[in-house]
Amino acid sequence: MPDEVQTEEIIKDIFKQGKECFIPRYKPQSNHMDMLKLSSAEDISSLALTSWNILQPSDDDTAREEALAGG
Repeated sequence: MPDEVQTEEIIKDIFKQGKECFIPRYKPQSNHMDMLKLSSAEDISSLALTSWNILQPSDDDTAREEALAGG
């Protein structure tokens, strides 16, 4: 939404600092959310756009590391 914080510059700064970045993927009709790893700031452009106009990894994107899977 226009009044929400735009996070792209924050994500770019995370990578400039050499940190890892995990972003949410919401499951439709569910309250479940996975936190999946971005490989780079440029990786944002490969994300799918949801009906809410939010970029997130698609459901068939299974190659990404899940934050809780690694302990």
